[in-house]
Amino acid sequence: MYKHKKIIAIIPARAGSKRVANKNTALLNGKHLIEYTIQAALSCELIDKIIVTTNDPAVMKISASYPIKLIKRPQELAGDDTPTLPVIKHALEQINWDGDVIIILQPTSPLRSVEDINITIKELIDFKADSAETLVETHPIEYMFRLNKEGWAIPLNKEGLTKSSNQLERVFLENGAVFAITKETIMQNTLYGKKHRGIVMPKNRSVDINDKWDFLIAECFMKNGKNN
Repeated sequence: MYKHKKIIAIIPARAGSKRVANKNTALLNGKHLIEYTIQAALSCELIDKIIVTTNDPAVMKISASYPIKLIKRPQELAGDDTPTLPVIKHALEQINWDGDVIIILQPTSPLRSVEDINITIKELIDFKADSAETLVETHPIEYMFRLNKEGWAIPLNKEGLTKSSNQLERVFLENGAVFAITKETIMQNTLYGKKHRGIVMPKNRSVDINDKWDFLIAECFMKNGKNN
């Protein structure tokens, strides 16, 4: 709890990853991927309740060894194209919406720290925001291209290509590590409120596990102590 707000952490972990089989239960540096997120949530003193929502029996078996609540996710909410919002709403319905602030913690961000979670919670509440999330700085959009059907590279901003990076506006990308939102905002059927805060995380803690190369990068950071 923080400033009398009850805080619920939801960890969505469906089965069926295509790029990495059984991704959420795959081993990373000797530990199941989802365990990093569960343990981070348990270490956060501001969080009052932790929920894992999944349709994966292996995730349920691993999660059952921790003092958290497990929710079996229906298959219709476990598809490749299922949005996050209905998954979160389903989980909250199972606990009768018992919380003021909801924290979404993706299992694919094993390098996030407890402090990253704390800062996001505090920013949401202290600034009276509707939602808040962690971001990582990325390349300016002026340096980006799209490819047409024939394979020709079309600059998004041709004029920007002639400028140095310090002449361009800094831009940031969602890193998926922490997303905080008020119950009232979710009840309005959106995850992004009108007052949306951004918390910048360093690149070494912003690895988002999507393929085997991300696993290798994350493990390299862990073994070399570069995730602090």
